[in-house]
Amino acid sequence: MAVVLTTATPTAAPTAARTAAVLVRLKLAVLRHAAGGPQGAGVLTGALLGLVPAVGTVVLAARGWPVPGLSPDLVAAASALWAVGWLLGPLLFGGEEVLRPEHLALLPLPPRRLAPGLLAASFVGVAPAVTLVASAALLAAAAGLGAAAVLVAVPAVLLQVVVVVLASRLATAALGQLARSHAGALLAAVVSGGLLALTHSGWVLVPGLRTALRVGFPPDLARWLRVLPSGWGVVAVEAAARGDGLLAAAALLGLVALGALAVLGWVALLGRRLVRPGRRGRRV
Repeated sequence: MAVVLTTATPTAAPTAARTAAVLVRLKLAVLRHAAGGPQGAGVLTGALLGLVPAVGTVVLAARGWPVPGLSPDLVAAASALWAVGWLLGPLLFGGEEVLRPEHLALLPLPPRRLAPGLLAASFVGVAPAVTLVASAALLAAAAGLGAAAVLVAVPAVLLQVVVVVLASRLATAALGQLARSHAGALLAAVVSGGLLALTHSGWVLVPGLRTALRVGFPPDLARWLRVLPSGWGVVAVEAAARGDGLLAAAALLGLVALGALAVLGWVALLGRRLVRPGRRGRRV
């Protein structure tokens, strides 16, 4: 794949779209190799571990609960948990990337041309696919609120997946910059240890979930779940069901703005990572 990029002449430099297509194919090739190699069992196990709660989220959202508004509340809570997982994954698992920008630093391509390809490749893989399945719970909840809610749920689902993936890329890049210093590496280790301790104590939330399924979410909790960006899709769907098109549009545009900010921050950090060795910090 790299040969296609490196052998292009200055007069026939690959476009951003062509570069993106090459990087996506490269990502697919790496994933196929991992699935068919010694790591295949781990990839399959990880996919199943993610798919089970994703499908469970959709089932819970689609169920006809006797408590009014419980399905949107469940979707808002699940969306918050999935968003936290994407953001904190780099701290828990080291922020490993299949296509590392540093490995592409020697290619005769500026960051503005590599950025779209690397971002496109970020949406290829098991984790984005599983997240898309889990986000489909918003469609299931919207089905009980009317046709307008379903129409708004479609872009809301896609935007939510895009935002969490982009935010995760930004978190991974920021973690990489932070880990270059001793203080940053120590801070990352402390935070990672705390997060691991919290994940082992997650069982304490089970009684609260059981209570919520019987009597509903506390009003304050339900409200705060919608204030978080992860709950803006639910806000848009519920607003559409009420006929409040302005609020629905504002929630969707808010997700678009968050995605744009994540891209800008990631691109700014990308330039620091695409440094050719031996050029005293000169960027590609």
